[in-house]
Amino acid sequence: MKKIIQNYSVSLKPIELTFSDIEKICNIFSEENILCRLKTETIEFENFQELQNHSEDIISNLEIYSSEPYISIELKKHTPARLYIAEDRPLSRGILEKIKGVLFAKQIKAYTVVSVFEKTLKMLFYISLLVLFILFFFNILKLKILLAMFLLIASFYVVLGLFSTIYTTYIESCYSKIYLHKKKESFWKRKKDEIIIAIISALVSGIISFIAGYAVAILTKV
Repeated sequence: MKKIIQNYSVSLKPIELTFSDIEKICNIFSEENILCRLKTETIEFENFQELQNHSEDIISNLEIYSSEPYISIELKKHTPARLYIAEDRPLSRGILEKIKGVLFAKQIKAYTVVSVFEKTLKMLFYISLLVLFILFFFNILKLKILLAMFLLIASFYVVLGLFSTIYTTYIESCYSKIYLHKKKESFWKRKKDEIIIAIISALVSGIISFIAGYAVAILTKV
């Protein structure tokens, strides 16, 4: 009888890495005297130093892997970053956990915040509806007021939900982005995320203000 060693993998949320982060990952392999290689869609690098001389400034598809033991870190543009070990043994798991620590620290925090916001928003929406219908059932709210409040809450939910969906879709347009070289970029490249978010926030604020004013107007007529 022989015990079958299972494989193990974990996926990450969108991340942004720098050249030093890739170096940290390679050093984790070196600490265990394990040779790792790196490859993009078109080039395979024998070591970290070769990658350092790569001409591109940004890479969105990179795999770092070792053969003995087999460990793979896949950093791709259109799918979540994936860490994989062929056999879940103490050495392989230890290396994977160290690498996971490096990558977890580089996850885009705004994406995590918005994801939590989406779940909280959905929960609050259903709770609000439940409270409204309970108040209506016990004749505490009139039908017109119930409809006005429902319109207000539903509008808030739709607008804020749309904003969070647009933002997460924008972030997910590139799950893994690796900046290899530091160079001076244009104002738009450096600030485009902030500009886009500011524009969307202004639009959302305007729509919410309109909806709130409309709801208040309805309530004053009741």
